[in-house]
Amino acid sequence: MNKQAEQIKTAVEETLAKTESIGGVKQLYFVGCGGSLGALYPAKTFVETESSTIKTGWYNSNEFLHATPKDFGPNSMIVLACHKGNTPETIKAAALGKEKGATVILLTWLEESEIIQYGDYVVHYEFDASPDHLAGDIDYAGEKTLCALYVAVELVNQTESYANYDKFAEGVDRITAVIRKARKHVAQRALDFAQEYKDDKFIYTMASGAGFGAAYMESICIFQEMQWINSAVIHTGEYFHGPFEVTDADVPFVIQISEG
Repeated sequence: MNKQAEQIKTAVEETLAKTESIGGVKQLYFVGCGGSLGALYPAKTFVETESSTIKTGWYNSNEFLHATPKDFGPNSMIVLACHKGNTPETIKAAALGKEKGATVILLTWLEESEIIQYGDYVVHYEFDASPDHLAGDIDYAGEKTLCALYVAVELVNQTESYANYDKFAEGVDRITAVIRKARKHVAQRALDFAQEYKDDKFIYTMASGAGFGAAYMESICIFQEMQWINSAVIHTGEYFHGPFEVTDADVPFVIQISEG
């Protein structure tokens, strides 16, 4: 178990002990902006599909501020992702968590930032900070998406007992080797893709299930923010209910297909 997983396991244990007299943790909300929001999606999906007692939600930080769930309070746990700890809306959402008496877990990269003052628990995740983000030498088991998933898995396991908890841990132990091998395997294909489609003016992304968050990030962060290519994300289940009509030989789609 890596340091982030150990820290989160302790955070969940302490939170459940602290809230035992008032009924324990009943809500787990995931909040962020942009890519940080997308990274939280698999954790939200896990709680929805694996828990029978915990309510969950996935919110843009500003929407959470202006449309706060009515039950948000001492029985709630809020997980906020904020890469450099300086996103104004996410800072305000974290402050709201403190105000409402919720347990605030912050996922961030920098050791010191404005947001950490509002965290009951601050988890610093792994991030490849090399100029081209291609070094690939980080421990992916400590990356942001997995840190959020640790919270979800630990809370479900400690409150309801998750049958595949040990298998999840085994998978986490292997994830870094799997990703490094996969990156080498597709490196040339990725370069070829970039060269072939660099002049495209619009690229759709598609996915469903836990993978929808990754397609969302690909669309708004990779294509729009970083490549200045217009894009939109489509849920694959909705493809034949409208988006199919724009499909043509010269309309590009990137489809992310999950296993499982």
